[in-house]
Amino acid sequence: MTLEKFTNKTQEALQMAAAQAEEMGHSEIAPAHILYGLLKQGSSFVMEIINATGVDGFFIVQKIDEILKNLPKLGNASGVRAHLSRDGE
Repeated sequence: MTLEKFTNKTQEALQMAAAQAEEMGHSEIAPAHILYGLLKQGSSFVMEIINATGVDGFFIVQKIDEILKNLPKLGNASGVRAHLSRDGE
């Protein structure tokens, strides 16, 4: 995937998603990692949209954290780079 085709904010979100996946020992970057990256950006338009609907954005972040904690982990994941999931789970 060529990141240069994406906006700077999207590149940041994808980089945050990859870093989160690697930090948690996940071999794949799942949609939950990408949503995590979008929500954790400093001036997240995604968080603004969620809050505008009346939903508590921080509740969503907590639920995403729970989902990420329940994803399978690699045993000793040092040096393993996460890749995008192909199945969308």
